[in-house]
Amino acid sequence: MGKKEYIQLELLFDDTPVEAKEEPVKATAPVVRTKPEAPVDTRMRAKRRRIRVTFADGTTFCDISATATMIMTIEKIGFERVASLNMEICHVPLVSRQVVDKYAEWTKQMADGWYLMAQGDTDQKYRQLKSIITSLSVDATIELGDFETNVTNENSRKGDTRKRKSRLVVTLQDGMVICGDNPLDTFKKTVRHIGVERVEKTNLKIGGNPITTSVKRYNNQVQVSSAKWLTVPSSVKDKYKILRILSAMTHTPFDVKILE
Repeated sequence: MGKKEYIQLELLFDDTPVEAKEEPVKATAPVVRTKPEAPVDTRMRAKRRRIRVTFADGTTFCDISATATMIMTIEKIGFERVASLNMEICHVPLVSRQVVDKYAEWTKQMADGWYLMAQGDTDQKYRQLKSIITSLSVDATIELGDFETNVTNENSRKGDTRKRKSRLVVTLQDGMVICGDNPLDTFKKTVRHIGVERVEKTNLKIGGNPITTSVKRYNNQVQVSSAKWLTVPSSVKDKYKILRILSAMTHTPFDVKILE
């Protein structure tokens, strides 16, 4: 065997270990499980619309209640001036001295025996006030927007932003309505309508005391004439009951209601 052939055979049977080529390891990121994020509410909360009236003298009315703002504005302008415009809602005067029984629920008491027909929303009250200011040439501006409350009138009706007290409303047979500044006033006016002498003849007793006396004897009495004092029940419900009894006993028909 020649030398050349020997070398070739040696190469064929060479048992020298050959290094294995390692395959590269692919890195994998760890799986992290997370809770899905809550959807973001992008909706804006609706802003409250309030009426703000600013007079030339700096007086500003902006109550949380549109009705309260309206009452204070009308009071400053003047009840009689506003009433002279003859504005109506549902064929009922916007401002008057009477309460229409059908709409007594929406009638709000103002000062000096005046009443406001307050049916309607904030937008309607804004338009009504704007019409009043324009028609009477009042030097004031009126705005509608998301304003902070700023009531500067010391006589503002706090009752308009809180729960109102109960009221008595008496509707006479001819349609006239008796609705005083408070239940006591309504009770007294109704007794005068019936007639103090007729009421006295019923001989009713309130809390064990006669309904009328010639002089003041009890703390719960009010004067209804020059020589007569009327005994008045303490609660609104008792006033309501006594008025119904008086209506039946004196044969004076009228309807009486309690409004909250």
